[in-house]
Amino acid sequence: MIDKIAKVINSERFVTNSKIAIFIMGIILITGQFLFRYGLWIDETSLSYSFLDRSYATLLSDLPFGQISPVGYLFVEQWFFNLIPEGKEFLLHEYFLKIPALIIGISSIFLFNSLAHKVTKDKMLTLIALAVFVFNVPLIYYASAVKPYIFELFFTMLILYTYLRYAEKRTMMSKLHLILSMSLSIWFSFASVFAMLAIGLYDLSKLLKYKKGFIGQTINMASIYIIPFIIVCLYYFSFLKYNSNMVIMDIFWDNNPGARVNDVFGLEVVQFLLIPLTIFGVYIMFKRDKRQEAII
Repeated sequence: MIDKIAKVINSERFVTNSKIAIFIMGIILITGQFLFRYGLWIDETSLSYSFLDRSYATLLSDLPFGQISPVGYLFVEQWFFNLIPEGKEFLLHEYFLKIPALIIGISSIFLFNSLAHKVTKDKMLTLIALAVFVFNVPLIYYASAVKPYIFELFFTMLILYTYLRYAEKRTMMSKLHLILSMSLSIWFSFASVFAMLAIGLYDLSKLLKYKKGFIGQTINMASIYIIPFIIVCLYYFSFLKYNSNMVIMDIFWDNNPGARVNDVFGLEVVQFLLIPLTIFGVYIMFKRDKRQEAII
């Protein structure tokens, strides 16, 4: 009996049908949150004020109420806000401003499925990971929020996916996709910089182990990261460095060092795990144990 159940669960048909069901349920949950979550939180409302004059130029200066978000995200939100007919802003702004998060939230489900499969190389593990991802409450909530958090998630995953794809295929097209994803993600996600730093350090650790072809590998690595690096510098010195709202954010994080972790996990103890996990991650990176890398 147990063998029959195990055979059914591990069958191609069961995995495929389960994955389709998870996709459908994820879309329903996110769409339901979009349709039936009325009103905006104060931080969402504060950001919404930035779009009232329908101007893209003002988004490049300091936003009202100490708000700061990636420029690409702000431009997308402004474009959707400008679709609202004149005089209807008060009635329709909430739904129009939540549409970008809805689209990216649903897209994140399919992107995560591809990323999980790249990492695990196992259909059942991918299915389990997908279920955990889809039924994640913060994902469902922020997939209909007027904040860039779901964009942060999507573009960070996009960088990781294109990197793994390039590492697997090593073709010119996959290389261009990686460069394009990193260059684009910078405009939509602050967290993407940390993802690029992580894969850059990983590539550097591999580069240092080359005895033959070191110069060629160095040139290849430089060709991947030079354009995103230039864009990061331009973005920082033209937008972030002189944005006075950054001072407000610095003060907030200085006074709440564990807030980011607590908001995600709801457990203060988790912040104390970051240092040992980081050390363990660096150890695995240099040891290059494929099974342990997949777990990480």
